[in-house]
Amino acid sequence: MVKNGDGNISLLKRQLYEACFLIQERDHNHVFHQYEFQEFDHISFDNDIQLLLRVVQELLDDKLFKMVQDSDGMGWKLRSQEEATKYRVLTAEQELVYAQIDESGQEGIWSRTIKTRTNLHDSIFTSSIKFLMGKGYICEMKSVEHPGRKMYIKASLRPSERATGGAWFTDGELDDVFINTALMLLQRHIHEHSWQAIRDQSIERKPKKYIKSLKPEEAKAIRKRELEQKASNPIEFVPMPANYDKYMTLEELTQKIEESSVFNQPLTTSEVQQLLDVLMFDNKIEKVMCGTKWGYRTLKQTMVSEDQRGGVMSDIPCGRCPVFELCEEGGPVQPKECVYFREWLTL
Repeated sequence: MVKNGDGNISLLKRQLYEACFLIQERDHNHVFHQYEFQEFDHISFDNDIQLLLRVVQELLDDKLFKMVQDSDGMGWKLRSQEEATKYRVLTAEQELVYAQIDESGQEGIWSRTIKTRTNLHDSIFTSSIKFLMGKGYICEMKSVEHPGRKMYIKASLRPSERATGGAWFTDGELDDVFINTALMLLQRHIHEHSWQAIRDQSIERKPKKYIKSLKPEEAKAIRKRELEQKASNPIEFVPMPANYDKYMTLEELTQKIEESSVFNQPLTTSEVQQLLDVLMFDNKIEKVMCGTKWGYRTLKQTMVSEDQRGGVMSDIPCGRCPVFELCEEGGPVQPKECVYFREWLTL
């Protein structure tokens, strides 16, 4: 154990900072209090509270510590050496502005909020923002929650999904093209593993060697006939057997998206799940059990629109009657006189 005095302030500062750094590495949100400093076995303040507070104050002056308030009262958190270096070159006003942006983290902060909290004059606030942006400490950001606000964030941070809207937003705007492309790609991958392609095998295709031995006119006629037969006998897609267990799972689809060259950045599993939920809601795919996991398969789409298909009410005359609102007992149109209803009942 090292005996510390006024001549060992630098040593105590280094020891205290390094001890706190190891703890905050494990818990980034940890707030240190005076009693914790006194409990460090390898750092001796000789029960001298004034010496301890002097060391803490010097760490505050060096911007390596910052003062915070939590449920246990006043405490301290650490800054990295790199971050402390940034703070040391700032004026008092610039530090006030930068500290507000720093504390906002990935959510960013509205310019008006900074002005309110710092109570700085507009010109000083503007010059501070300009200096911080010029140094590359901060940058503007767009928030999908508050598109009309001028927001700032530390340049070293990536805005949160709450602020940016996640993968579905680009520059604060909903990216319809990206979403539709991702939906189409997912549906295609699912479809490839959902159906068997069947074609009549009785149609014989002449081998290339035989075709090459013919005259151009004869070869052309044979190819034309084959194409006509193919057109009159389209591929039929039939369901997979009942015990089929190769339907694509969420993890496999996420991997397919990641391997795709269509997108600049891969989608997370939760983001792919959101897209699958959309496809299920639109009745384009369904969830099925394959083995011990859930998989997905596409549904056959009818050529008739939902409006044309109608529903339960559209199956009876009343559902399509143009004078339905006037039809009542004693009215100009009466149910007992409805010829269409009689015809429908006798079907």
